Amino acid sequence: MKNAVSKKQKMFTLLLVGALTSTGVTAVALKRNQSATQNSPMSQDMPGMPGMSDSSASPNTVDGAVHPELIPDNKAEFMYFLALATDKGSNEISLKQQYAHLHFGAGLSDAEVVAVALVLTDFKTKFTAISDEYNATQYSNDATVRATGLTVFLAKRDALVQATDGTLTGTLSSNGAAKLHSHIMKEKSNMKIGIE
Repeated sequence: MKNAVSKKQKMFTLLLVGALTSTGVTAVALKRNQSATQNSPMSQDMPGMPGMSDSSASPNTVDGAVHPELIPDNKAEFMYFLALATDKGSNEISLKQQYAHLHFGAGLSDAEVVAVALVLTDFKTKFTAISDEYNATQYSNDATVRATGLTVFLAKRDALVQATDGTLTGTLSSNGAAKLHSHIMKEKSNMKIGIE
């Protein structure tokens, strides 16, 4: 069983890394100074990402395999949405992976999978835009703009997750929404997050 969990964690990690890479999320702040690593939006939630500080050994990291109850629902939803979101022109492999997670993992019908996929494509588009906004703030010559960039990014990210969750709840049947929510909560055991 441990080997099965390990494979599942690797699959989720690969999906998450792919999703982050394809959104263009960067740590522009790292180019400005090394201390900015702590202020990178992704290092706040995704330890061990390329170009980010590796806080996986940090006492400020929550390992969902050990304590899934310590991962806030909105952080789990963010990670899940980002890992499964695809672009409008995504390749067949990405779409098949998304289908497998939503249909076989969450137990959604084909029609519900299509509905969720559309919502997640919109999520990815909007998340990419707020990530680009954050990255642009880190190029600013204004120290105040750079300093507040992370706070603004996190607030917009959290609002986007809440709005996406609301859209999914309104789009799916009550049974479908409950299945998806339950599946995301189970996925917490495959997540690690940094504490903000």
